[in-house]
Amino acid sequence: MSLDAMKQALEALEEINKLSVGENAICLPAEIDRAMDALRAAIEQAQEPVAWRKHYENSGYTYYDARWKNIPPDAEPLYL
Repeated sequence: MSLDAMKQALEALEEINKLSVGENAICLPAEIDRAMDALRAAIEQAQEPVAWRKHYENSGYTYYDARWKNIPPDAEPLYL
């Protein structure tokens, strides 16, 4: 599976996961979580991050900080 295909599959599962709540659930969230974890691991192994993104909220505003060094421990890796 190509990297682009893995990213598309992960995005699709994340959207399905948002809809899989309550009586209208399409499949068990645990199954979706395992599939998403496997895809994330495969994507991370396929490439190195080019930067990291940190999400902040302040006074009702949301913004992101992209970094290449001094990376916070809870920052999200960004890939090309």
